[in-house]
Amino acid sequence: KPAVELLNNNVADFDTVKVLQSLPDSWSVHIISQFLSRAVRKSMNLSRNTRIERMMSRGENLRVKQTSIELQREFVTMNDDRMCAVCNRAFSDPTFVRYPNGVVTHVHCAKNRHVCPVTGKLFSTKQS
Repeated sequence: KPAVELLNNNVADFDTVKVLQSLPDSWSVHIISQFLSRAVRKSMNLSRNTRIERMMSRGENLRVKQTSIELQREFVTMNDDRMCAVCNRAFSDPTFVRYPNGVVTHVHCAKNRHVCPVTGKLFSTKQS
């Protein structure tokens, strides 16, 4: 009787599969019905929460992809007159960093890709 009461009152503390595997064959389902009912509810709740988290992650992923596409559509014109916004030197090699606010710098002048070196604006770190 104490074992049945323990199971029926503390479903969250036990691994349902291990409990079911270790139960004596003489016990009826009715004896542990409260435990089973709570275990099924707990499992269904966990499953629903996992599904909701997965859908929210997909939504966030789509939002990030949309933002990335929008940023990549904007053209950056590089010519001999264009200077690095940090060191004010011309661009001698074809690689550069463009921040979402339009600031263009040398790769070595871009210390942190999430913080604009000119304005100090913090950009989302969720895209990393």
